[in-house]
Amino acid sequence: GVIQMTGVASRHIGKIIAVILVILGLFPGIGWFFTTIPAPVLGGAMTLMFSMIAIAGIRIILSNGLRRRETLIVATSLGLGLGVSYDPAVFHVLPTSLYALAENPICMGGVTAIILNLIIPISKEKEPDDIEESVREEEV
Repeated sequence: GVIQMTGVASRHIGKIIAVILVILGLFPGIGWFFTTIPAPVLGGAMTLMFSMIAIAGIRIILSNGLRRRETLIVATSLGLGLGVSYDPAVFHVLPTSLYALAENPICMGGVTAIILNLIIPISKEKEPDDIEESVREEEV
């Protein structure tokens, strides 16, 4: 999100900013200053930032193509994440250590995506969309 807003994607700059933030975190006055920022201002900034992160994720997904495997992973992760946000107590039957992960929609969606990415095999066969594209390329 920050990279899209600023256009700066240098790792060197990121490291410098991280060091500055750690140093600033050592001074209580800096923390006090940030507590004076009104909640609606922070909410607006967070909404913009998280929206930019979501759009960056969607761009990454679409730039690599959405085949059956990826569609299943994204759909299941989004579905479980949204389901947990609708009713966080749905997984209350899990042990406390697992419930701590399952009650958070972002965590639930992320963990689901990681697990499905490890479990679902990557298909070596060309899918119908790939076959149509290769036929078009051969005709040209």
